[in-house]
Amino acid sequence: MSNEILHVSVFTRINVALGVLAFSLAPLIFVTGKIRAGAMGAEQWVVVIAAVIALQLLLLVAQKKCSSEAMPFWRGLLAVGASMRTRWIYTDIVIALLAIPFTLSAACLFLVSNDPANRFHRLVYRFYEHRMHQ
Repeated sequence: MSNEILHVSVFTRINVALGVLAFSLAPLIFVTGKIRAGAMGAEQWVVVIAAVIALQLLLLVAQKKCSSEAMPFWRGLLAVGASMRTRWIYTDIVIALLAIPFTLSAACLFLVSNDPANRFHRLVYRFYEHRMHQ
């Protein structure tokens, strides 16, 4: 692993955590209307919980496959979160709730490619490069 330490603020870590939470609980978010209306049957709850567990397992596999010695998976997500910072707290949260789930979804899609770690690194670099050219 690289010995360099990525220094990010507490707010960046919170934003990344919110983005990961949004990705992880996406099946629950999609059925919020049914949950509020009380129209969820036991079978539907089982399907939603199974989808959340499947996303967690997919995230675990993505973490293993998209990591490398140069950049571990979670450091890449922190770099994406840090690249999306605007210093406006509410804007940062909204952007993180879009960018982090997008990055996680892309990492899961990279699993079917030949070199998922390289593709993940390129994606993280694109976020970083986009931030530096603003």
